[in-house]
Amino acid sequence: MSDLVDLLGWIGLPLIITIGTIYYVFRSVTRNSRMMKKLVSAGVVAPARIDNLEQTGTMINNNPVLRIWVTAYPQNQPPVQLEIKQLVSLISIPQVGSQVVVAYDPQKPQEAIILSKEYTDQLKNGNGLAGNTSNSNLPFRPVIPNTNFGRRIFLRMVLFLIGMAAIFAFAWKDQLVNEAYKFLPETATSLRGQWVGTMELDKSSNDPAKKPEKAVIHINFHMKQAFLGWYDGDGEMLIQGENKPHHIKLSMVEERDDGRISGSSDSGGIDFFEAKKKDGTINLKLKGSDNQDLTGVLHKGNDAEYQVLCKNLRAGTLK
Repeated sequence: MSDLVDLLGWIGLPLIITIGTIYYVFRSVTRNSRMMKKLVSAGVVAPARIDNLEQTGTMINNNPVLRIWVTAYPQNQPPVQLEIKQLVSLISIPQVGSQVVVAYDPQKPQEAIILSKEYTDQLKNGNGLAGNTSNSNLPFRPVIPNTNFGRRIFLRMVLFLIGMAAIFAFAWKDQLVNEAYKFLPETATSLRGQWVGTMELDKSSNDPAKKPEKAVIHINFHMKQAFLGWYDGDGEMLIQGENKPHHIKLSMVEERDDGRISGSSDSGGIDFFEAKKKDGTINLKLKGSDNQDLTGVLHKGNDAEYQVLCKNLRAGTLK
């Protein structure tokens, strides 16, 4: 469960943020299109005359955002005064007195928009646009929205997010690879995983007939730096005749191509660690600070097997 939480933290959360940002940007750049379709489908479309306009000072993609005051002439209804704030093409800025076509909601007149030329042509050809205005001889210069504006902004945002994702992946490549490595299948011969076994402690003694003391050990190797091939190891070792197990902590453990395993020990009382993996077993050697050597053979196992070995060691039945 902790591995899954770590994966969600390093990979899932940035992915959710990226997808959410793309969705938000997509909704933002398509807002005008959705609003236009909504207003047109409501049937509130009418010719209008531009009474006044001014620049807001905002430029988007070299196109100005204008504040436009118009008088709309809905069919069989009194004229309506509207104030519209809209992005217009730099090459087709409307003039005072020009005729345009607007769509608006009587309940929300502040959301009125000036329609594109396709709707304007439909009204001119089908509904007699000129006949509904107070001056049919005015030059017809509709506001033509920049249809490529939203697409370009969307693509730029996508490229920006891809670039940010690439920077994030490069900066955190070690952590991402480490988290992904945890979900790779563990094999019977891979160093990653739990190892258990028996050890022999050879104490210096003047009695050559004295047998070396035994010990049982449990080490869990996990990937620390997949990019460098480094592992960390932690576990414990119980020595015969002692009640409390010794904690074992190994760092910068590296497995070479010939099966040799080396690393440094951060455990109290253990100064040296080396091993060699062959045919699914590890021949392990530990050297204590008191020059006591511990040697033994480890195999893939689990904590339950280690507890059984501890029980047999205490009972004196360990083989």
